[in-house]
Formats: sequence, C-alpha cells, structure tokens
Amino acid sequence: MKIFSRTANLKSVLAASAIISFLLISPLVVVTTGSSSYVAAYHDNAVGKHVARIAEKPSNAFSPVDPYSLYGSEPAPIGVADYGIGPNNSPYSYNTTSFLGIIKIGSLSVVNNSTSSDSLSFQLNINLEFTVSGVTYVYWAQDVSFLNTTTNSVSFIDNIWNMSSARASMHNSTVSGNGVVSTSGSTKFYYDVADSNLSGALSNLINPSTIELKVNSMVNSKGFPELSFQYRDGFGWQTYDNVNFTFASSLTADHGFLVSGYGYEPNNYTFYDAELILGGPGGGAATTDLSSNLSLELQYWNGNNYQEIPNAFNFGSNTAESISNAISGAYYHATNGSLFEKITNGPGSLAQVYNSNTVSSLAIVAPINGGTLSINGSITPFKGNRINMTLAPGNYSISLYSGAFLYYKSNVTISAGQDLLLHLNEYLVKFNESGLPYGSRWWVNLSQSSYSSSSGSIEFYLSNGSYHFNVSGPNGNYKPNITAGTFEVAGTEVTVEVGFSPALYNVTFKEFGPPAGTKWSILLNNATYSSENDTLTIQVTNGSYNFIVVNLTDYYTLNYTYSLTVSGKNLSEDVLFHQYAIIRGAISPSGASISINGIPVQVANGKFNFSAIAGNYTILVSSPGFYTYTKNVTLTSGQNITLSINLTMIPQPESKLPGYEALGALAAALAVIGVGAALVRRR
Repeated sequence: MKIFSRTANLKSVLAASAIISFLLISPLVVVTTGSSSYVAAYHDNAVGKHVARIAEKPSNAFSPVDPYSLYGSEPAPIGVADYGIGPNNSPYSYNTTSFLGIIKIGSLSVVNNSTSSDSLSFQLNINLEFTVSGVTYVYWAQDVSFLNTTTNSVSFIDNIWNMSSARASMHNSTVSGNGVVSTSGSTKFYYDVADSNLSGALSNLINPSTIELKVNSMVNSKGFPELSFQYRDGFGWQTYDNVNFTFASSLTADHGFLVSGYGYEPNNYTFYDAELILGGPGGGAATTDLSSNLSLELQYWNGNNYQEIPNAFNFGSNTAESISNAISGAYYHATNGSLFEKITNGPGSLAQVYNSNTVSSLAIVAPINGGTLSINGSITPFKGNRINMTLAPGNYSISLYSGAFLYYKSNVTISAGQDLLLHLNEYLVKFNESGLPYGSRWWVNLSQSSYSSSSGSIEFYLSNGSYHFNVSGPNGNYKPNITAGTFEVAGTEVTVEVGFSPALYNVTFKEFGPPAGTKWSILLNNATYSSENDTLTIQVTNGSYNFIVVNLTDYYTLNYTYSLTVSGKNLSEDVLFHQYAIIRGAISPSGASISINGIPVQVANGKFNFSAIAGNYTILVSSPGFYTYTKNVTLTSGQNITLSINLTMIPQPESKLPGYEALGALAAALAVIGVGAALVRRR
C-alpha cells in the first residue's frame, strides 16, 4: 500500500503497484551458527493455545491467501510478517489488542539511487476490524519511523487507510485525532506527525540503538473504537496520537487487530497480516541496503503477555515502500530461545522462515494473578494467571514468580513442533457450540478474560472456583440459548453446551382508530399476523421487509405498506386507521342502478349501502324511462349519509290519431240533425 512521506511538506503519496508472482515454498532446515541458530520452515502455533485452545479448521475449508501475490522477489518490504498461514499452507486467524515491533540496530546504511537519499522507513503495519450496526469496517494502520542512516536522525508518523471496500476513504467527520485527513489521488487517508516537543521525536540515535513501535486498540469511555500510536527510542514510551473513530457510536463488535489467512480484505487484494518491515522513505520509494546488521521482533498481545508471532515470513505486502539487497533470516537467542529476524546486506529471497514444525510453544497456567516468567534468567512479565511463549527448541530453566515469591521452578525440554502446556492446579473448561454457520466467530467472556473461536469449541483452563460467564455470537445475527451463567470448577473438567439460533428482533405495530377488541392484520411474505389488541408484534431476523396492513370492514389506513430494514435492534411503527364513511339509502324505482365515482353499487330491494374513504364523490342513479339522478358529496372519516332517491319519469310525447278531423265534422252534423228532429217533435 502506501505510507506518507515526510519530504515535500508531507504531501507526496504514491499508490502501490501489484506484482503478481506465484512461487513454490520449499522445505527449509535449521542451521546452527555459534550462539544463535537460523530457523526456517512454517509455524502453526496459532495464537496462545493456552489462552483458548481453539479447534483448527480443516485446511481445505477455505482457500488460503497467497502471500506472494503482490511481491515475488526483491525489491520488497523486507522484515518479518504474519499472514495467518501455517504449515502446509494451512490458514488460521487470531485477534489481538496490541502489536509491538522491536528494531535493534547495530549498523545500517542505505541509498535510494533515484533520489540519492540515504533514508528509509521502519513500518509496523496492522489491520483494525470492528462492526457497527451489522456493518464490518476494516482499517489499515501504520506506525512508522523514518531514519537517516548517515546522521542517524529519527522521526515518527502514523497513517490510517480505509480498506472496508474498494472505494472506501477516510473523512474528517468519521475520525478524530492529533492529525488530519489528506488526499492521495482519489483516496483520502489520515496521518499525524509526532510532535517535535515529545522526547525522542526528533533525535539522533547512537548505535547500537533500539527503536520500538507499538499500536494499541481499545474502546474508549464514549464507546468509540480508538487506536493509540506509540514509540520508544531511548526516552521512554511516548504516545503521540490517539485516534477515535467517532462515527462508530453504535458499535456492535470490536475485533481489535485481525490476522487471518482465510481471505483478503474487503478491497479484494490486501492482506489481514501484521508486518514489521523496512523499505524506502515514503511515497512508494525503493531503497538499497549497502550494509546492515540489525534485528526485528514482531510480537502480539495474547491477553496476558507479548508473544512472538506464531508464523513468520521475511517480507510484508501491504506497503509499497521496498528495499533491495537485504537478507532476512529467522534466528533465536540460544540463551533463552527468543526468536528474531536478522537483516544483513546481500541478495535475498522471499520465504516463510519458521513455523511450528521447527519452533515450539511453552504455555503455563497457574492460580496466581500476574507475575513474571524467567527463562534461563530472561524475564517476561504477564497479567492474569497464564503466559505463553513462542520459543526455539531446547532445554530451559523456568521460574514462575508472583511478585518476589517463587511459585514454580522446573527444567523443561521442548522439542521442535511441541506445544508444552503446564497446568498448575487447573482444569479444562470446554464450551461447545451448535447452530452457527461454519466459520462464524463466537465469544465466551469471563470477568477478566475473553475467548473466541470460529469453530465448534472453545477450551481453556481454570483453577477450582465459581465463574460467571457471558456468551455472544457474530454481528448480532445469532443469539445463544445461554447468554450468561455460572459454572463451578471442582477438581474435574467442565463442559458447557451452547446452542445458537438466528437472532430475532421485534417489529411492533401500534394501531390507532378502531374500538378496543377489533381484530386487525398485517401481511408479511404471504403470512398473515393478527391481533385484537392495539399492538401487533412480528419477530424477524436482520434484513429488509415489506409489511402490508390489511384494511378492516369499517376502517382503512392510507399508509398500508411499511418497507423496513432490521439491523440488530427492535423497531416500532404506528398504524393510523380511519373509519369508512357510509352512503346508504333507498331508490325508486327499485330496479334502478347506482354507481359512485364510477363504481357500481349493489342494490337489493331498492336499498343500497356503500363504504368509502374520506373524499369527494359523484353519485349517479339511472333507470330506463327516468331522468338520471346526479349528486356530488364530500365525505369525512366516519360520516354517514342517508339518501332517498326517487327518479322522475320522463313524460311521453302526444300524437293525434289519423281521421280525427272527419269524425269531428260527422259528430257536428249529427248534432245538428238531432236538434232539427227535436224541433220537429215539438211542433
């Protein structure tokens, strides 16, 4: 990837170029060289097996990442890295809250041929992962030391890059620290330069010298994920930047730093690795090792102590700064078995340099609260009641102290590939999981310890006593049947069975309008849910849904479709029902037809009844031989209108019958004759 360059006002940043190469990994050997030994092979001592002896996933369950997909040869970021790849290319993963990089310089001289620069960078590069409201975010963090190998002047800077997706970026609105958000091409990133007033921030080293870099992950008092960037170069530990991810107020899960060989980051090409490397001074620059004699140690916090990484490659991949003519080999101190990478100048090659087939693990569990472990007189402090060390094979005198009190002392022999586990008055506690999709990570939390697994079981050791625990699942999508409980350790093993089922969340609808006791319903995915109360609750898993409210006989709702997304929490919605308006009445003649706003209305025995929502309506009544009746009405919710409609008959036109006039004349003539006859009779 990239780091930020101190030169040119800290504005020059170049993107990494992808170098595609596929190499076969040959088996290597252990070569003794005086007081130190060269260690080469794989290492599978997956993260503190004494802390949580997690069942390994089958090697064919996932396609492991290819550490050589970006760099296949020098120039490359040379040093020590953990890709989550163990023996036989088998992937593993672990989480931690802290990484520590230790750089011990005897002598060092480099040159950048293109710029004639004699500077380089030491980079501690790690990946932070956390989940907010069911959405997972990944950030690549860098704790960087710049060194001028002529003057031995040293300075420090940090970078944070958003790797959550291919086009993810940093924004001022989402992050807060001593630094600022700047732009590299089309990508925004965060950086901060250590204040020159801090001890050792701008100093000149005197060789032999030691530079230490440390990055810590935590959740602060406001509930935000936070990163702490530190360095130490002879003046004590200095914290020069605390970075808060201020957008993550609804933090679902904090995974800390993740190392995993099971897949690439969401941007599809970088690694969930941890690396301590040396390369060019920034902006994707490459440099050349003219002469060198230095060592690198990369350690992670296993919950109780800092421990050497479980598997080591001699190169990193997530940065564009590189170096040529540098040989990195894995060594160990014969006095105490501790591992380190030795860097010398010369033509080097990229390889995995040790694994659990040639190195060993020593784990001690004891009923004490913190102390120190002495291995051949070399002291390592630890917290809690356990300690784990990655060591070279050998014979060791170990002493366990609680304060000044010598709790345990013994001589042990550890062979290559052995995980020596010493349980001092402690017993196996095993949690078995069922119901989760394969590969899902889950957690068991005790008062002072947290254990996680992406397989079916979590195992740890405890002394006799009563213990309270909590169980949690991945991303809020699954809930355990036991969320909390207590178990007793009384001289025997303890097994706890935990069953997970899809997490259900309540979507509650509250209705307003109908009288108490009215039955109402909601449709979801062709299923009908009903209630006679004023609330109706439907349980669903995380996802997007369309809820449809069913209109009632006497009531209706205008907003009948609710498109909702459930994401790790319950939801509630109000449903407002309105009472139908009623238009009823009688019509004459009884056989007349009626329509309201064009909708035919049924008429029975000359009577009709029509339910309608509030609004304007036109009533039409018609029958052959009658005038059409028309009436416009405006209805309000719950209004009743009664109409008596009598249609008016259409008058029929009048016509004269044929010959009507002749008949009239005849009648008049007859009348005259009649009168004459009467007169004659009178006479």
